[in-house]
Amino acid sequence: MDTRSGRRAARRWLIVAGWILFSLAILPPRAVQAQQCTAGACVSAGPRLASVDTAQSALLNPLLQTLLPGSSINLSVVDWNSLAGADIDLNLLLTRLAADLALSEPSLVLDTDIGLGPLLLASATVLEADGQTAAANVLQALGLQLGGLAGTIRLGELLALDFPPGTLADVRLDVLDLLTGWVQLYNFRNVVATPQPITVDTAALGLEGVTGIELWLQVVEPPVYACGPQGTRFHSAAVRAKLNVLLLNTDGLQGLVAVLDGLNILGLAQLTDVVLDATVLRVQLYADIARAEGTIGLVDAIQGTVSLQARPGLVNLYLGEIADAVFWNRGSVVTPDVVEPIALTTLQLQANVCALLCILPLAGVEGEIGISARAWAMGTPDLQAQVVGGPFPATITMASGLVSLSSLVNSLLSNLDVSAAGLGLRLTLGNLPVGLDLTAILDLVVSTLDLVLKDVLSPLVGGLLNVVLGDILDALLHLLGIQVGQATFTVEGVAQACAAELVLAKALDPVGDGGRFDLSILSGDIPGPDRAGRALPADRGRRGRHQPRGLRRQLVMHRRWQRGDRVRRRQRVRGRRTRAGPAADHDHLSVH
Repeated sequence: MDTRSGRRAARRWLIVAGWILFSLAILPPRAVQAQQCTAGACVSAGPRLASVDTAQSALLNPLLQTLLPGSSINLSVVDWNSLAGADIDLNLLLTRLAADLALSEPSLVLDTDIGLGPLLLASATVLEADGQTAAANVLQALGLQLGGLAGTIRLGELLALDFPPGTLADVRLDVLDLLTGWVQLYNFRNVVATPQPITVDTAALGLEGVTGIELWLQVVEPPVYACGPQGTRFHSAAVRAKLNVLLLNTDGLQGLVAVLDGLNILGLAQLTDVVLDATVLRVQLYADIARAEGTIGLVDAIQGTVSLQARPGLVNLYLGEIADAVFWNRGSVVTPDVVEPIALTTLQLQANVCALLCILPLAGVEGEIGISARAWAMGTPDLQAQVVGGPFPATITMASGLVSLSSLVNSLLSNLDVSAAGLGLRLTLGNLPVGLDLTAILDLVVSTLDLVLKDVLSPLVGGLLNVVLGDILDALLHLLGIQVGQATFTVEGVAQACAAELVLAKALDPVGDGGRFDLSILSGDIPGPDRAGRALPADRGRRGRHQPRGLRRQLVMHRRWQRGDRVRRRQRVRGRRTRAGPAADHDHLSVH
């Protein structure tokens, strides 16, 4: 190819590239998006608290303390409501954290270890700049309190972002949801030992007859808030909880007195003046709750709708005793086979023994009878589908008709296995009839109680289970974004990720000449050339003016010069006139 032909080929190539860039600049946004943009949504799993009442506040403080061993959290109702009423811009939070952690771009924050203290302080800064001063002050104080915790978290394990952070400008997340999510992730990553119990303030909860509640809690799997296209998965946390509840009101046990009073003992005597007393009823309940999960379906960014397929979490409940090494092992599978009976209560028995006509008592006896119990219930919700429309954030609740608190209580009572065991009787006065001893009396009492214990105790245990499951366990899980028998999902917003495509055509002259050009696209902080073709520093433009750094993409056409080629050309690229000689071996087109 001679000098003139090479010059024509280069000029035609530049004209074509210039028209392509100009066409991309003037295309209507909708036309570009329809061809080159992927729509997606941001979805979180778990109920949102619009406000926090006194009872919930009494649960939130000990709840977070048990998930963060060594911490001391004592926020007021006003503090919790400040967090519940605030939301934070996700893009601004990631940008703030990138600056605090000296990272080059916000997306790198997701895979960087960070402590809860610095994370809360950065969030407070973003909220303060957004005018949410009350919530900022709470996070500021909490960040200072938790700054001493040694463990770290990675936000990428909580926030599954398949879109670049810059596309999330309209996504805002509830601050209280984020806080509880961060705490759950911290527990999952850093707390491996058997959790320590905390004591719940029963007076603050207004639970009559309940004298004590101990709570153990472990996060088996942290929640995931997802932003992505169709097929992206999201889920709530999976947790294991243990509750030890003491109940003073044992009036329901009096039904056993009627069964024992007048009991015929081997045709030789009968039991009279029976008194049964139990100081407390102890229920130990284990809850193994799998994650509520779902998948993002079709996203219509124009209509503002998102379809979801999801299901509430699997719920397994156990009444009894499970070895700590089994239950608190995140990798173990808990089944009814590992549940041992728990000592439900101890009955104090007092009675008289008299002859069959019972004119005068012959002897008095007293002793203790232990009552033990075990039970289990399992609930498997069905998969459901629903379309969620804007404006966003928009929240939906999917309830399972097969799994509910009442159905789980009924299942526990149906599987309730109760037994009595004599701990010994002693003679208090008089003498027993000939042929009758204390062992025979005790065996008869125990066998008689075994026949009626389940029927008599079921109403009492059922009432206590309703309190434990509804007023305590479900209320606790609700604060962590988990529900029994139903699940709440929130579409936080709709996002789009777009990718520009540049198609270049080179006109050859003559047609049969393949040319000697190489094309490449460079990305990064790319400086542009000055008038003489020399590269400028990335932050300095023409006439020494500073230019902001940022991501640039540069299209470079390399002309492979042949020996002796003395071409000189004059060309205009995007309004800038440049001159180059034989030593200049490339031209620049910048695509921003």
